[in-house]
Amino acid sequence: GGKTDTASGGDRLSLLYRKVGLTPDCPDYVLDAARRAFARQFHPDRHSSEGEKERASVEFQYFMRIFELISEARQKR
Repeated sequence: GGKTDTASGGDRLSLLYRKVGLTPDCPDYVLDAARRAFARQFHPDRHSSEGEKERASVEFQYFMRIFELISEARQKR
C-alpha cells in the first residue's frame, strides 16, 4: 500500500484542517473563531479534576499546535 509519510504538504495540511472541522478555503475570521472555541473547550483551567486537567492539557496543546501549523502555512501563501 501507499505510505502516508510521502503525502504532499497540501495533503497533510488538508488533514490538519479536517481535524479541526475546517476547510483550507475558510476565511481567516472562521479560523480564528475555531481556534478560540478549541482553546476555551480544552483549556486546562476550565476543568476541575486533575485527571480532566491533564487530559485537557494534552488536547489543548495538540489542537493549538494544529492551529499554529495552519497559520504558518497561511502566512506562506
